[in-house]
Amino acid sequence: MIVDAGSHLDEADRAAYAAVMIPLAEEESPNRLRPLARREAEKLLARSIDERHRDARETRRVWITDGEDGMADLHVHAPAVLVHGMFDRLSQAAHALRDENRAAAGDARRDGREHAADEREHAADERTVDQIRADLLTDLVLTGVPAGHDTTDGMLGAIQARVEISVPVLTLIRSDATDVAGVADAGDTAAAVPVGPPAELDGVMPVDPETARVLAGGASGWNRVLTDPVSGRMLAVDRYRPSRHLRRHLRARDQRCRFPGCRIVARKCDLDHNDDAATGGATCATNLAHFCRRHHVLKHHSPWHVEQLSGGVLRWTSPTGLTYLDTPPAPNTVVFRDTAIAAGAPF
Repeated sequence: MIVDAGSHLDEADRAAYAAVMIPLAEEESPNRLRPLARREAEKLLARSIDERHRDARETRRVWITDGEDGMADLHVHAPAVLVHGMFDRLSQAAHALRDENRAAAGDARRDGREHAADEREHAADERTVDQIRADLLTDLVLTGVPAGHDTTDGMLGAIQARVEISVPVLTLIRSDATDVAGVADAGDTAAAVPVGPPAELDGVMPVDPETARVLAGGASGWNRVLTDPVSGRMLAVDRYRPSRHLRRHLRARDQRCRFPGCRIVARKCDLDHNDDAATGGATCATNLAHFCRRHHVLKHHSPWHVEQLSGGVLRWTSPTGLTYLDTPPAPNTVVFRDTAIAAGAPF
């Protein structure tokens, strides 16, 4: 696998590639070594992943290989993101259908009033996930919709494919064509432009930045991976948009706008990062709070300053330098220690 991944490198680059890969081969298993070999080889290739992917897309095709016993194989050669997405959607649909069939068969066995013929019908589907995937693909290609293998509530057509792309932020926001043109205008060479690492699909294979940008633009949320700028070691992971669980937690904690004296309920407020996410602020309970729209604007566009202390306490500093503490409202609950004291019981 090391030789295959580095087969496109020239003589000089192969020596640098081998110097990195040989120590890794002594420690890693073959399965873990394969994506590492691709990643290291990618760093040394003369042509960018954008150029190579544009050329490779021209080779996309579908073909058939005839087999034995009346069987045949259908092959598709297409961009990896699309192929992985198709397989994931088929897998989700196959698992949903299998679970539905098992539940229906169980209900039929438990319900003694159901006719034996209906029970046999529910129990008849014993296909594996691989077999269901193949049947669903056949339905989708031949009929356009998975009508022949849908669940009782008709949700298979709504299942969306999932692919996981990791992309360095500089690769995501830069345009290599623009950068190269800018350098050329300055009289320099395009080779002097440092090209960032490409995106990766499931941490296994490179993806061209343009595809990564399109996917990122349509994503409902991004996971942000913070890494050490020198060693590259992962430091933390969060995402800009809070999860539903975190939103529920913060609504229960804040209950209202967290500007001193404001009583607008949390569900009508904006959830804001105290330290801006763009400057490294984390998406977590200790860096988020609810502000009504008026005080949200005040926070960002006036001399007022807010700092979150421990326990969800916010310390506001006014333009005159005075400070005000806003403590989360006490929840409507029972404190057993106070109840025991009030009843005169020992504690």
